[in-house]
Amino acid sequence: MTFDVVNLHQYLYNSGLMKDVDFIFLNFLQTPREMSVWILDKKTKEAAKENIRNHIDTFLIPNRSKKAIIFYESLIKYIDLYQEQHLIPQFLDSMRRFDKIRNESVMETFPEFQRIWNVIKKKPKM
Repeated sequence: MTFDVVNLHQYLYNSGLMKDVDFIFLNFLQTPREMSVWILDKKTKEAAKENIRNHIDTFLIPNRSKKAIIFYESLIKYIDLYQEQHLIPQFLDSMRRFDKIRNESVMETFPEFQRIWNVIKKKPKM
């Protein structure tokens, strides 16, 4: 699974588009809640946090980061702030609507979302 914020950070810095490794600021999406990282299942969240920890260890520490490490550590905490898997159906409905508008497939563009789809398919119907 890829979590492109760390790849983007490395690309911007390594390509010279970002002069200081600590020059990163992103807002954590809170609403709509069905679009937040809080809907991710535990396995996906753990993979994301491991990717971020790896980014800290292999990229930020060697580049003497201070602020970016704090940012990514807060992101790790943010990921686990809420458990909102019950919103997965709304997320998938939104993605289907956006797919129609854009004439694209979010599952093809972001195959990591397949796990979210699999989680909802396994849940028994009420």
